[in-house]
Amino acid sequence: MSSFFTSGPAEDDLYKSLRDGLTFSEDEKIIQSMFFKDKDDKRNIEDMWSLYEPYADNDFLQEVRKDFHPHFWEMYLGFSLIKQGISLVQYDKRKGGPDLLILSENEKLKVWLEAVAPTAGTSADAVPEIESGDVPDEQIKLRYCSVIDKKYEKYKEYTKKKIILEDDCYVIAVNGGAIPSASKEIDIPRIVRCVLPFGNEVIEINIDSLEVLDVHHQYQDASYKKSGSPVSTNIFSNSHYDGISAILFSNVKAVNYPNYPENDFVLIHNPVAKNPLPRGFIELGREYWVENSTLKHRSWINH
Repeated sequence: MSSFFTSGPAEDDLYKSLRDGLTFSEDEKIIQSMFFKDKDDKRNIEDMWSLYEPYADNDFLQEVRKDFHPHFWEMYLGFSLIKQGISLVQYDKRKGGPDLLILSENEKLKVWLEAVAPTAGTSADAVPEIESGDVPDEQIKLRYCSVIDKKYEKYKEYTKKKIILEDDCYVIAVNGGAIPSASKEIDIPRIVRCVLPFGNEVIEINIDSLEVLDVHHQYQDASYKKSGSPVSTNIFSNSHYDGISAILFSNVKAVNYPNYPENDFVLIHNPVAKNPLPRGFIELGREYWVENSTLKHRSWINH
């Protein structure tokens, strides 16, 4: 087995920091001791690599030195699936194709996963870098919607090339770890509100008795760019997107590895998918689906 971190020049600052040793202030050490069981991020990454290495691209260790976070996300995703007992399949990625391939135990179901880790962006709709004040919910949603659309276009290319076949499932795996404030969520995860028309929570209260009369979410089927152009946040009601079986999401970062890895995942099934992903196929974090026009969910979280 090769080592994930190797000596020599590297373009990515986080890669170099993790390899060569991060330094923390006393306040940061106290915070880490409260929330994180293990400050050895480097060792955690090496452990992940020991499981994921057989499924990585041949140039993975070279490319991760240039652009660390998206490669870490791909590896964390593969590692989490392997730990769950899901069988990944090795295939020749030189011919193109998504990042990961799962073959079910009875070999009747193939599931392709495409990993993507958007950044804050650079346009007028970029997410502000300062993580204070109001959470820029709409800008973050726009970043997620943008990469989902781009990966769906890649899906169409894969199907034309017969890499993804007619009966295969296709899952887009989005990571928000590189986006400021993205870890600050509300009751319905932001990624769910990118594909189904849920807006802000509304609480109706009797002003005389202060009794809560009703709690519901506003209907919101679009987010808006600074230019005023709408971007659909209801694609899972649109048959045009029936090639997406599900969206898998996590906010994980390499630094400050969580106490309970894999609990951070959110899986949202596409109710109009032509090849639906079976519920319970991926038992990570929280799983969402639509049943009789109602949003349902199940927790696979372990402590």
